[in-house]
Amino acid sequence: MSRYQRKTIEFLGKYNKAKMAKYIPREKKQQTFGNGLMVDVRNNNVEQAIRKLKKMIMKDGILQEVRERRYFISNTERRLKAKAAGRARHRRRIAKDSIEKKRLY
Repeated sequence: MSRYQRKTIEFLGKYNKAKMAKYIPREKKQQTFGNGLMVDVRNNNVEQAIRKLKKMIMKDGILQEVRERRYFISNTERRLKAKAAGRARHRRRIAKDSIEKKRLY
């Protein structure tokens, strides 16, 4: 907990204890050790622990970031890709809206 958070909690503690709870950090559900993720293996069930770890990796976006950082992509290339993706989204939206919807009854 930083000094700023501690001061905020002390300040709020004097005046409004109901709002104090939102400034107190909650315990994390997943245990982190440094920059890595950690999973507990229960009852020698390694498969379940691997599934949990995979879910945590997908949720944090670690694998996606590794794929993106595999090769250097210049800012110009990123901007061009983003524009192309926006045009594609726009084209799909227009195509979806232009289809006449038939009554199914």
